[in-house]
Amino acid sequence: MQQRGATVRPVNLAKKVFSAKTVCPTAASQLYVAHGLLGNSGNWATALHHLVEHPALRDKLRRAIALDMRNHGNSPHSSDHTNAALASDLEALVLREQQELKRTFHDPSSCTTRHAILIGHSMGGLAVIGTLLRRANEDYLLTSWADHCDDGGTTSSSSYGAWPAEHRRQCAAGMRAVHEEFDFASSQPISKVLFSNCDASSSPSTDSGIASRISPLGRIAGAVIVDITPTMRPLAEYSGSDNIKETLERMTRVRLDAIHSYEEVTAELIRVGIADQAMRNFLTTNIVLGPKDMSKPAQWKCNLPVLASDYGSFLPSITSWFTSSVAAGVQASSATAPQPPPRPCTLPVMFVFGSKSPYNDLNYRQQISRFFSNATQVVVDGAGHFVHYEKTKEFANAVAPFIASLISGVK
Repeated sequence: MQQRGATVRPVNLAKKVFSAKTVCPTAASQLYVAHGLLGNSGNWATALHHLVEHPALRDKLRRAIALDMRNHGNSPHSSDHTNAALASDLEALVLREQQELKRTFHDPSSCTTRHAILIGHSMGGLAVIGTLLRRANEDYLLTSWADHCDDGGTTSSSSYGAWPAEHRRQCAAGMRAVHEEFDFASSQPISKVLFSNCDASSSPSTDSGIASRISPLGRIAGAVIVDITPTMRPLAEYSGSDNIKETLERMTRVRLDAIHSYEEVTAELIRVGIADQAMRNFLTTNIVLGPKDMSKPAQWKCNLPVLASDYGSFLPSITSWFTSSVAAGVQASSATAPQPPPRPCTLPVMFVFGSKSPYNDLNYRQQISRFFSNATQVVVDGAGHFVHYEKTKEFANAVAPFIASLISGVK
């Protein structure tokens, strides 16, 4: 797996906005939704229509924003598709939306709802997980980066267990890139800016001056993670497909110059070995046909070369710090325990699984509490990996009360 540079800045993600037919003028709460690998914002259209019109949320949400993650949809392409980069994009999106809310609502105290919720499916869920875990430990990581720079890069990584030093530097550099983008001091924790209350992270308080210059609107009150766990390595992004890594390799063998219609897209996908019709339909959303005069070939909308060559880089490597700490505890060896020990995120987080999904694995689900001390789990009966698409109404009914409980209180 190729490791990318540590100076890549967050990108401005493309998005689609969904609102109820009638929006409460004093509602400032928003949902931010991150899709899975090879997906796009359109994958969430039906689910978000259900959520914004749900009786529990209709008068509480300003809007729901479905994102195109970097290297997908209409968002910019980048050579960096690490979890650190994806997390930085989400943090930057939250901060930009806070600025927009500040311009829209001049008196935050008049708002009946004000908090935001992150929702992530599969790869997008891993991006949310990476965001929450790194900010729960931001003081350690930002200091670690400073120490690394001060000693010329010789700082030992043994304090962080099995978490590779290069990945830890990527994580810290990603946070610092967000700080630079929004004029925060490079080593200053900003949890109170990103999260709705000081309990969201156990890290030291954000400087009151920073917190005061950012609107209290749009801070994250919780998250919904759909059909993925912090430690489960994705083997397939679609429950009816072959291994997704093999699918990506097959996609690279598609002859784009042979495609001039969607019928020819299907023929090419069959030729390279994509046997599952549902998967072919899913992949077709990543194809952009050329002009009718055939002067240019079809193109992949996603950044296929990077997604194929760096498959797996979107995993949150910070979890190895946590698992090292648990392993050391089992061995009862203080010498091998990471110092400092990682802090779990204390935000309320709901994990939603499809009963038929290969990701509904009890062994991995039992590990969630290591990382999220305030987590709940829900299983949607009859759903596979695409819970929000396969069982849309049931998904909305499962998560809407949880979301409503977090955005209703004005703090």
